[in-house]
Amino acid sequence: MGTLEVLGALGLIVGQLWLPLVPLSAGGPALMMFVGVATRIRVLDSLAQTLPALVLMCVNLFIVWVTLGHLRTATTTMGP
Repeated sequence: MGTLEVLGALGLIVGQLWLPLVPLSAGGPALMMFVGVATRIRVLDSLAQTLPALVLMCVNLFIVWVTLGHLRTATTTMGP
């Protein structure tokens, strides 16, 4: 798990130079946090224990959403 987190962080840093890498780099940790939230719900953890994973999942999904919006805008305004 630690290796995936480090790769996601490195991908976000390198993504500053190559924007198409950012959704992949943020999507991986978002998926990992989703599994974490599902696991915490399954074992009946409290909201306080579940909240950090839920917040990190939402932050990563927000990064994916914003980046995909920028990529979509960039490709539609470039022309032929």
